Amino acid sequence: LCERQVLTTGDLPDDFTRARQRLADTPVASGLRSAAVELKRETIVEEIVRQGHNMSKVARRLGISRSTLYRKLTQHGIARD
Repeated sequence: LCERQVLTTGDLPDDFTRARQRLADTPVASGLRSAAVELKRETIVEEIVRQGHNMSKVARRLGISRSTLYRKLTQHGIARD
C-alpha cells in the first residue's frame, strides 16, 4: 500500500528492484536494446533515401520535428549528405 497516488521504485519490495536490475543486465536485454537502436537507424536512413534527402519530409513522415531528426542523425552517426 502507498499513501501517495503515484508509486515510485522506493515503494516496491527490494526483491523486485534487484530482479529488475538483473534482467536489465542480461545479454538478451542488451541484444534487444542493440536491435532496437539498429532498427531506428535503418528506418531513418531508409526514409531519407525514400524522401530524396528532404529532411522536412523525413521528419514529417517519422512524426518528429526537424531538430529532433538532426539530433537523431548525430546520435546514430548518420551523415546529412
